Amino acid sequence: MIRDWITGAATKQTGLPGAKPHYFNRWILDLLLYDHNEDSLDDIFPGTNGMAAAVSEPKLDIQIDENLQQQFQLVQGDNQ
Repeated sequence: MIRDWITGAATKQTGLPGAKPHYFNRWILDLLLYDHNEDSLDDIFPGTNGMAAAVSEPKLDIQIDENLQQQFQLVQGDNQ
């Protein structure tokens, strides 16, 4: 399950105001259902290269229950 909110400590001493922590970048990728094999990401604000680090990180291969996957596909079908 991917949460639709996140909380955590502020990033400090990165040398750039507004820099996001690593866990925030991973959360964004999870929200987007980013697939390393099929998707690409253009970071238009590269600043600290935090998102590039998150994108280059291998993703855990987690198997999704077939029933849950079918439910997800039904919900997606309703929105199209």
